[in-house]
Amino acid sequence: MDSFLTGQATRVAARSIIVGCALLVGGCQATSLDSPQSATTTVTRGGPTHRLVAARSELHILVYRAGPFAQFGHNHVIAARELAGRLTLTRDVVGSTFDLLLPIEAFDVDPEPLRARYGAEFASERSAADIDGTRANMLGAALLDSTAYPNVRVAGTIARAAQEYAAEIEIAIKDTVVRRTTPIALSVTATSVTASGTLEIDHAELGLTPFSALLGAIRVADPIEFRLELVAEPIDAQ
Repeated sequence: MDSFLTGQATRVAARSIIVGCALLVGGCQATSLDSPQSATTTVTRGGPTHRLVAARSELHILVYRAGPFAQFGHNHVIAARELAGRLTLTRDVVGSTFDLLLPIEAFDVDPEPLRARYGAEFASERSAADIDGTRANMLGAALLDSTAYPNVRVAGTIARAAQEYAAEIEIAIKDTVVRRTTPIALSVTATSVTASGTLEIDHAELGLTPFSALLGAIRVADPIEFRLELVAEPIDAQ
């Protein structure tokens, strides 16, 4: 089953990414988070700057099959690899800003350990050729267009909603921008900050058209689910 992130060569698919954070596409050239340009997106308000620990962080994108003949399709899980990011922490956490970079070429389609981890809904067999074809179409000009848009940027601000924290986010894929506020779980210690949460966004909101065939008998479900757990440590500690 193909979606904005997936698809076979004979299918036309519709994205991510992403996830209790804000996605801001990084234009037509890769931008390093250590560069002067990107540093201006992080506002220092008296707290320490943290750097994302990629080896301890996860960001997964789940896309589901739908329609009366859905059993002939596949659900997909995409892992965002090689994440890079920064968090500038305020003294009371509220108002903290974050900036995350996702290289599209590093998106990992249907890795077996993740399919097993997410259970029966992802248990259908996928050959290496199927996965390669899905990934090629995902990165192609008709979908994510990784040549023109090599990175997805995640940026936003931590806010307070009732008794919990929330992330005020912007999500941009290509030329479409979506703004959301979503609850997140946040753990702050002297040595690390951990943020976790889920976010659901429809294909249409991202300017993408989900795959559909046989008058909708086989199609991709509109919602795209993002799941994340991100860990950052003070730069001085790294």
